[in-house]
Amino acid sequence: MASSQFSMLYLVETLNKYRNSYYNANKSLVSDAEYDKMFDELKKMEWNMNIVFSNSPTREVGYDVLSKLTKVIHTSPLKSLDKTKSYDDLVKFAGDKETILMIKMDGLTIRLVYEYGILVDAVTRGNSEVGERVMHSVLKFKNVPSTIGYKGRLVVDGEAIIHREDFDKMNETLSDEEKHSTQRNLASGSVRQLDNRVCEARSLYFYAFAISEREEDIPDSKYEQFRFLTNNGFWPVYHMHQQNGISPIEHLESMRKSADDAGIPTDGMVLAFDSCSYGDSLGSSSHHFHNAIAYKFKDESVETVLRDIEWSVGRTGQITPVAIFDTVEIDGTAVSRASVHNLSIMRDLELGIGDKITVIKANMIIPQIEENLTRSDYVNVPVHCPVCNHHTFQETLNQSAVLYCVNKNCPAQIVGKLSHFVSRNAMNIDGLSESTITKLVEIGVLLDFADIYSRISQNRYSIIELEGFGIRSFNKLVDAIEKSRTVKMENFLFALGIDGVGQGTAKRIAKASNNDMYVFLENVRSFKGVSWLSKIPDIGFSTANSIDEFFNTEKNNEVIQELLMHLKFVKPEVIEVDTNNPFAGKIVIATGTLQNYTRKTINTKLVSLGAVVAESVSRKTDYVIVGSDAGGAKIGKAKEFGIRMITEEDFEEMLEPI
Repeated sequence: MASSQFSMLYLVETLNKYRNSYYNANKSLVSDAEYDKMFDELKKMEWNMNIVFSNSPTREVGYDVLSKLTKVIHTSPLKSLDKTKSYDDLVKFAGDKETILMIKMDGLTIRLVYEYGILVDAVTRGNSEVGERVMHSVLKFKNVPSTIGYKGRLVVDGEAIIHREDFDKMNETLSDEEKHSTQRNLASGSVRQLDNRVCEARSLYFYAFAISEREEDIPDSKYEQFRFLTNNGFWPVYHMHQQNGISPIEHLESMRKSADDAGIPTDGMVLAFDSCSYGDSLGSSSHHFHNAIAYKFKDESVETVLRDIEWSVGRTGQITPVAIFDTVEIDGTAVSRASVHNLSIMRDLELGIGDKITVIKANMIIPQIEENLTRSDYVNVPVHCPVCNHHTFQETLNQSAVLYCVNKNCPAQIVGKLSHFVSRNAMNIDGLSESTITKLVEIGVLLDFADIYSRISQNRYSIIELEGFGIRSFNKLVDAIEKSRTVKMENFLFALGIDGVGQGTAKRIAKASNNDMYVFLENVRSFKGVSWLSKIPDIGFSTANSIDEFFNTEKNNEVIQELLMHLKFVKPEVIEVDTNNPFAGKIVIATGTLQNYTRKTINTKLVSLGAVVAESVSRKTDYVIVGSDAGGAKIGKAKEFGIRMITEEDFEEMLEPI
């Protein structure tokens, strides 16, 4: 059944792409006959299976723009679960009962309601008693069935998520200040948008994890309920059935790896009793049900009070709101501030001074506001830059509102660009911290990248007199600068801070230029610059344009020409590879769980074979190595582009000598 539903999802996605190209780009990707054939095939499958997905082109659902989200009282509460970080607690909880272990997805919990086989409502979890109606957004999800074969009342709880591949793709062309913070926050913000075109553009998926209200003819076993949901169009569903108590701990890690390979954001596992009637008999507290327990991978969120919003100016001129709150301890460290990233996130959170907020560490590293509990929604957006006092302006970037300083010579922007330039993965100049750079900008020693090599040594006495500096510190700084004069081309390109050029992109550009900076400059400054860049694996048209524009700007070229007088480029150590194999020179991506390789070891193997390891499937990809639990999006793209898909066994057979 799942394979049939995948075929339906593939047809829906493909036909929607064709429709978008025809109506919005005035371009036909297929003949009318081919489109009609696929359309009729989809209608036939929908009729035979009695399932129609919410974004199916057969439904002709238009766009909706709401004035606000309606509050809805849940007919049964959506309570939390008791939590633990101890494996022993899981063993104790399971006892001798049959249990089911599920991935705990880190997204937005949504409840779907079906009557007579038709989706009639979609509501967020909210405070567990009252949620917000988001039916308009759910209709734009990639895999929610709007009609199902089952005709009784069915209430399904699940998680709305954005896969990592789609999340990374949205962040690819954004600067550090503009990037979306986490998959969960982007999913949550997207679903709660009033215009459902936003939701459609962000590729949201629904993963069911429970049937909360059911008729008597629905199985009592949670495992059988998952099979029931799959047969009614809910796919994919991640779960593992455990017989006679909990499985060995290896299952926790293998499931976590499976979710990670599929790009699913997770923050733990859920162990639930397979028998729903037994689980229900255990009752609940005011906070959580007793029929399941959550095994957490990361620390809990901590409640605190928002005291202020500071405005930080980055190297691109974007002014980012930074939340200042009462100090709390998370994962053993004191935390009192967190970036809010942009105006859209600030407005979605409805922040106001004095609000009660919950704070987490995203990926156990970056402080993040998880939720605003009081939502007073009162923060004044500055009309003048907090650093240089020039006017600010707002613009929409990737459907998010961002604030900018209009002054390109704003000291904060200069400090940000210089700080990135000297960072470890760029020019790696020890001794030039952000505070030191700020002082050097203030006294006029540093204004651009080239000044690091030409003006610091000339201003010895002025620098030594700075607070916190001395002869020893100055000499160490000069030594670090001298050491940085010998650099790899990929590090230099990354250091320039070009929009869309991360470390991976810089490395691919360097390789395409034979690690010769002058070959690169000759290509990028010619009339064929964009087309040459676009031929490099995993560099899209937007990034190519960004690079072309940077290197064809007079001011940038003046700085680069001066820098080239101070730098010596060295080529990376050449690793011998075996080119006598079918994968040499080919673009290859591995997806899903492999038996004999981890993601790191398969990529290392591919590099040793002379292959180019891709980060996502594109028309340039030559092979996709498909393991178990492979993500549907990558397989769908491989089919769409006609790319050859091979199994792990195929891969190893192709390497055997003839």
